[in-house]
Amino acid sequence: MADPNDPDYHYNLAVALFRQGDFAGAKREVDLTLKLRPADTEAAQLKTSISAGRRPPTPTASATDTEASSDFDPLERIRRTYSEASFRQAAFQLDQMRAMRLATLPPAEQAAEYTRQGHEYLSQGLVPEAEQEFQTAIAADSASAEAHAGLAQVRERSGNAADARAEAQSSIMLRPNVPAYLVLARLDLQTNDPSASASNVSKALKLDPMNSAAQGMRQALQARGQSLP
Repeated sequence: MADPNDPDYHYNLAVALFRQGDFAGAKREVDLTLKLRPADTEAAQLKTSISAGRRPPTPTASATDTEASSDFDPLERIRRTYSEASFRQAAFQLDQMRAMRLATLPPAEQAAEYTRQGHEYLSQGLVPEAEQEFQTAIAADSASAEAHAGLAQVRERSGNAADARAEAQSSIMLRPNVPAYLVLARLDLQTNDPSASASNVSKALKLDPMNSAAQGMRQALQARGQSLP
């Protein structure tokens, strides 16, 4: 069992809940941290950020979002005496709390939250965890183009080209989007089909002309002598 008298346990749980937008839960946990360790200045700063009601910046946040958020970006604390059982229980408790909170939301909002978390895991290289989030998002709302695009990225990273292509195509059928087109573009390059790749990059750029990943793909294709249609 996790130690209920460990302030770092409550602090880490507060940080995780804060990142998920559960401000009430985060405040409850940070208050417990300060009750156990009143002189914890970092916990006090976290409480201030929670009270402001804004999530900290994420790896996929835009510049505007980052400017609008607090400068304080809390990090989970690493315990010097690591307990795998405590860690797993904390993770399980957090998942349960999040699932209970999301269950009250409409299916589309549930899918959006799980998809957001999936992208955070993917940006950290946590592919199995990302896959679970995207699968849960699709279970909540099978019409989520973003969740299918995220799962396509997972399949691509896992080396399953056929499933990656199928998920990307499913995503585009639901709603054309840049990530799905770029998955197809990269898969086309892997199969030595630069013309098809260029077509998908062109579609991505029509949706978002300033997308840096799509622009990078265009440059890579041009270096091979392939122009976009």
